[in-house]
Amino acid sequence: MKFTLRSASGVAILAGLAGALPVSAQTAQTVFTSAQSGPQQTAASAQVEQTAAPAAPAASGDRVVVTGSFIQGTPEDAALPVEVFSAEELEEQGAPSALEFAKSLTIAGPTTGEAYYFSGAALTGSVNYNLRGIGFDKTLTLLNGRRMSSNTSNIPSAALARTEILKDGAAVIYGADATGGVVNFITRDNFNGLEVKGQFKAIDGSDGDYGVSVLGGFGEGSTNFLWSAEWEHRSRLETEARDFAVKSLNFAVNPAPWSTLTNLAGWLPRGTLPAVPTATANGEWGTAVGGIISDFTPASCAAVGGSYADSFTCRYNYIPYYNLVEENDIFRVYGQINSDISDNVSFHMDASYGQVLSPQVFGSPAQPVIRGPAMATGATYQFYVPITNPFAAAFATANGAPASTQGFTPVTYRAFAHGGNPVFGDGNGYGVPSKIDNQVWRVSAGFNGTLGEWAGALADVGFDAALTYNQSISYADSPDIIGYRLQQALNGFGGPGCNAADLDPARFGTQNPAAAGKNGCLWWNPFSSSFASMPELGLANPNYKPGSENPLELARWLFDDRASENVNASLTADLVFNGMTGINLPGGEIGWALGGQIRQLELREVVNSDIYNGNQPCDWPSSTTGGSPAIGQSPVATTSPDFRGCTPDRPGPFVFFGINPPDYNDQQQYSFFGEMSLPVLDNVNLQAAVRREEFSGGLGATVYKVSGKWDVWGPLSLRGSYGTNYQAPPVGVIPGEVNNAVRSYTIAGGNWLGAQF
Repeated sequence: MKFTLRSASGVAILAGLAGALPVSAQTAQTVFTSAQSGPQQTAASAQVEQTAAPAAPAASGDRVVVTGSFIQGTPEDAALPVEVFSAEELEEQGAPSALEFAKSLTIAGPTTGEAYYFSGAALTGSVNYNLRGIGFDKTLTLLNGRRMSSNTSNIPSAALARTEILKDGAAVIYGADATGGVVNFITRDNFNGLEVKGQFKAIDGSDGDYGVSVLGGFGEGSTNFLWSAEWEHRSRLETEARDFAVKSLNFAVNPAPWSTLTNLAGWLPRGTLPAVPTATANGEWGTAVGGIISDFTPASCAAVGGSYADSFTCRYNYIPYYNLVEENDIFRVYGQINSDISDNVSFHMDASYGQVLSPQVFGSPAQPVIRGPAMATGATYQFYVPITNPFAAAFATANGAPASTQGFTPVTYRAFAHGGNPVFGDGNGYGVPSKIDNQVWRVSAGFNGTLGEWAGALADVGFDAALTYNQSISYADSPDIIGYRLQQALNGFGGPGCNAADLDPARFGTQNPAAAGKNGCLWWNPFSSSFASMPELGLANPNYKPGSENPLELARWLFDDRASENVNASLTADLVFNGMTGINLPGGEIGWALGGQIRQLELREVVNSDIYNGNQPCDWPSSTTGGSPAIGQSPVATTSPDFRGCTPDRPGPFVFFGINPPDYNDQQQYSFFGEMSLPVLDNVNLQAAVRREEFSGGLGATVYKVSGKWDVWGPLSLRGSYGTNYQAPPVGVIPGEVNNAVRSYTIAGGNWLGAQF
C-alpha cells in the first residue's frame, strides 16, 4: 500500500515536527577529547540488529546531486575530486570515531579535537576538518547538503550512510568557508528496524575507549522516520605512556617544551624601599645590595627534573603535566523525517544535538608571570618579598644575604612549576585544568523536487528550498593568578580569611605590618623549600623544608576563574533551481543551476566575572614617573592617572592572560550563483560557475571556477580546476579592535613567547 501525502499534509508535518518531535538532550559526564598520539589499540564490537535495512548507495548510472555541484549527474562523470566513504567501508576499518576519521584523511592537515591547550583549551573535544591544511575555518561541513557548525561533534555516526569529501575549493558553489574544501555527511533515508551497537577499544596506557549507539527507523510508503542516540567515552592517556613524549624530558633531545620561567628562581636582594617609587625596578623596589642569589644548584635543579641554564634559570618541562588524551564523554541525539509530499515534491527535516563536556583539560601548574604589580612592564622583577616574610628571612640566612637586605625580587617567576599544583587536579593531575563544555544544536527543513505540470514548459525544472539553523555554545573556564593577590600574600595578607585593616589607603597594598600573617592572613612561600617533590615523575626535592608548604586555601585564593560562554548562531535560507537546457553537445545535454542564499550570523560572548570582563578596577599601581606623589590605592576613578584597571585598553589583573569584555556582533550575507555542466565529449566534461556575495559593512566578492575531467583510458582519468575563492570576515572581528589576549603574549617581549608557557 502506498501512503501519499499532498501539499497541505506537508505543511502540517513541518509545523507538527517543530513541537511534536523535540530533541531530548542529556548531559554527558566527563567530556574531553585529546590527541590519540599513536596508541596501540585493539577493537572489539558487539552488535544487535532487528529487521534493519541499511540504505543502499546509489546504483551506478543513477543521476544524483554530487557534493560540489547543484546539477544532477553521476559520480563517475563529475568533474570534481569527490571521495566517498560509505558506512560499510568504515565498519570494515574498525568503525573509527569521528575524530579518528578526521585524522585519517590524507587530504587533511592538523586536526583539532585532541589535547589542544596551546591553541585554546575550548577546542578540546571538538571534531573539525582541515582539508588541504589551510585551517578548519576554511573547510565547510554539511549535513545532508546543508550547512552545519565546523564543530562536527553532533554528527550522528550511527545514522550515516556515507561521507562525501570534496578536495577542492568550493566557495563559488556554497559560499564562504569552503576555500579548503567540503565535507558532506549524508544520513540513511529509508531505514526500518532497530540497530544497537557497542564498541570497546583497548589502548595501552589508558582504560580504553568505549561507547554504545542505538538506531531506529519506521515508516510506511514514502514516509520514513529515523532517530539515533549515541554515547562515546575516551579515557585519559598520560604523556608518560608514550616513548616519544618521554624523550622530550631530555632538554638535549627536545628543547621546545621547556620554560625558563619557573619557581626555582634567582633572587636579587634589595635595600630600603623608596619613599617615592618610580617606574623602574630600582625606583620601585630599592637599590640592589648584592648579586643574584640562586634558589637552586645544578644538582638540586636536576633532582626535580629541571635543566640548569644559569644562576637564575632552572628550566622546567611542562610535558608531564599535560595529557595526550583527556577523559571525555560525547553524547549525540538525532532525528529526521523523509516524505513524498506529492508525486513530484519531497520533504526532509532533521534535528540534532551534541555535547562534549570536558571537566579537566590539564595545562601547566601555573602560567608564567609576564606582568605583575610592578609599575614597569615586562616579565622581570615583578614582585617583592619583604624580609619580614618568614620564608624570605630563612632564605636570607641560609644563603648569606647582605645584612642590609630588606627584601628580594625574583628575576623571573612562576608560582607553580617543578612541584606541580596540588589544588585543582582532584588526584588526576598536578596542572591547572580548564573546564570545557561544548554543545551544538541544529535544525533543518526543506522541500525538493520538480515544479510540475502547473509550470508548463518549466515542469521538469528541479528546485531545492531549505531553512537551516545552527547554534554552538562553548563554555570555558581557565583559571589564572591575580597579580595583586600574589603580592598581598608575599606581604603576609593572603588568603580568603584575611581582613586586616589598611592603615594607609594612599599606598599600594595593605599597609599594616603588625597584622601580617595573623588572624587568617597568610604568608606565601615563593622559594624552593615550599614543595616536597616533582609529583608527576616521583622525584624528591632536596631543598624541601617540612612545614614550609603553602596552604591549599591560600594557593586556591591566588586564582580567579576566567569563565566565558561563546554562542555562535546562524540562520541560512537556500533556494536552488536546476535542470537541462535542451542543448546537446557531443557528450550530452548541457545542465544548469541557479540559486541564492541568505545568511544571518550572530556571535555573543558572555563573561559574568567583573574581574575577567574588565568592569572591576584592579588593584594595580600606576606607571608614575620620578617626583610623582605616592601611588594611589585602587579602586580609584577611571579618569585618575593612578588608575590601571580592567578596561579594554589595559592589561588587566592576571599575571598572564588578558581581560575579556563581553561582546556581541552580527553579520548578514546575501549571495546568488550560476553553474553549468558542459559534456564536451563522451570522455570530457567541463563545469563552470560564478558567484556574487555581499556582506554587511559594504564588503563583497565575486568568484568563479572552471573545472574539468578527461577520461583518458580505462581506469585513468585526469581532473583539473582553476578558480578563485574567498573567506568571509569573521563575525567577531571589528576593524581597529585590539585583541587583549594577543597583547598579553607580546607585552614581555623575547623569543621565549613562542612556546615556552
